[in-house]
Amino acid sequence: MARVRVQIPVDQSAAQQSFPAEHTSQNPRQLMTRKNIITGAIVLVLLAVILLLFSLMNQKKDLEKKVDKLSSGQNSQDDTQKYQDDVSKIVDVPSEITPVVSTPDDAKISQLSKDNSLYKDAKSGDVFLLYTNPDKSLYLVIYRPSIGKVILALSQVSQQSTPTNTTQP
Repeated sequence: MARVRVQIPVDQSAAQQSFPAEHTSQNPRQLMTRKNIITGAIVLVLLAVILLLFSLMNQKKDLEKKVDKLSSGQNSQDDTQKYQDDVSKIVDVPSEITPVVSTPDDAKISQLSKDNSLYKDAKSGDVFLLYTNPDKSLYLVIYRPSIGKVILALSQVSQQSTPTNTTQP
């Protein structure tokens, strides 16, 4: 018996249409791994964005609370008592009178410094304590909590007389 060899011509364009080049060079397991990596990366990026947004929203709320407190210029009763206690350890202040306590911002301090040279040493973060006695005498203390020092202690016997500066060195 004689063997006959038959060659069948193959259309290369038809083979390429049914099996694109990217699929022919990689096996299905490699394709799934690549898809899983891309999907995992997208999920991680989305989680990171969500966490970042959550963190920014919390920071915004905290900053709004601080701005409200600073813009009002008034401190809480606890802060007032703490400042009064701190200042009374350094200078003699009326203990029976609750002072008006304010923490002015840079703009307000700048304005005060222009209007009166007594405020030239005041900085942002300083606390102003104003004591008003029943006899209309005033006592002003500028306290810097960051270093625990009194910057200015000013006593005025009555509102008509000239102030007496009793600044602590």
